[in-house]
Amino acid sequence: MSKCIGCGVALQNTDSNLPGYVNDLSYKYCERCFRNINYSEIRDNELDITNEDIVKMINLKSELTFFVIDFFNISNDVIDIYNQIKTPKYLVVNKMDVIPKSINNNIIINLLKKVYHITDEIIFTSVKESNLKEYFGDYKNIYFCGITNSGKTSLISKTTSNNYITKSSMINTTQDYLIIYYEDYNIVDTPGFIIDTNPILSKYQKLINPSKVIKVRNYQVKEETTLNIHNLIRITFKDSNNVSCYISNGLLVTKEYQSVEDYKEIEIPDNSDLIIKGIGFLNIKNKGIIKIPKTLVYEIRESVF
Repeated sequence: MSKCIGCGVALQNTDSNLPGYVNDLSYKYCERCFRNINYSEIRDNELDITNEDIVKMINLKSELTFFVIDFFNISNDVIDIYNQIKTPKYLVVNKMDVIPKSINNNIIINLLKKVYHITDEIIFTSVKESNLKEYFGDYKNIYFCGITNSGKTSLISKTTSNNYITKSSMINTTQDYLIIYYEDYNIVDTPGFIIDTNPILSKYQKLINPSKVIKVRNYQVKEETTLNIHNLIRITFKDSNNVSCYISNGLLVTKEYQSVEDYKEIEIPDNSDLIIKGIGFLNIKNKGIIKIPKTLVYEIRESVF
């Protein structure tokens, strides 16, 4: 059975509505990858492979695992999956090229060690400058994994100089296990892990994924002030507070004085991060009550800032 060299999905020519469709089985790319590469067309596909399937395959087959994360989307869900991987592994913090210089590596290390209890070696990298081959050692079967859209496929492409695999801002770009034969190594690109996130965000991935260094936006908010994030999410502060937004520059943030509708109230401890899953996080300096949409997928953590 032939597989797409871009995303790993099995090629088929029977149903254009299913993953892996091609007009001709001799083609190297599925239609989805072809249209993404040539026309920047983003088409979301759900995966048939579960998080549990991926973890099981890694623990069974991998000799060394690189688990790729990005700083703006670290959460308990992500670390829970990371902890399920039992092979020798590195935690790779990717997209360092878009992190402000005020956030040095020690801040991230402290976050991972203090809040998430990580004891494994941590690698800091970005697609623009990194080659992970130096960490391969004597291992031959090497798996790359991470939450969808963490940039693992781009890191593989950079490390192996493979320009065939499909890289994009869409979720679920890698559809199946994709083996890249590089020198004496078997490099396996796995489908991205899926965690609960805010569904509406899938349409705005190009805006959400930062391409330049993020400018931290700081706000002093008064009672009953609402921060409106690109008309996607509104958060109302019942009390005066100081807020720093760690999100893509492409997302507009405005202050409003109309409360969130259909909301729930949550209490924020002193100096905490409100993680808006799939977007980034807000650092909230003072204890207080905020109103958030009932459907918002979020997490609150102790901040290291």
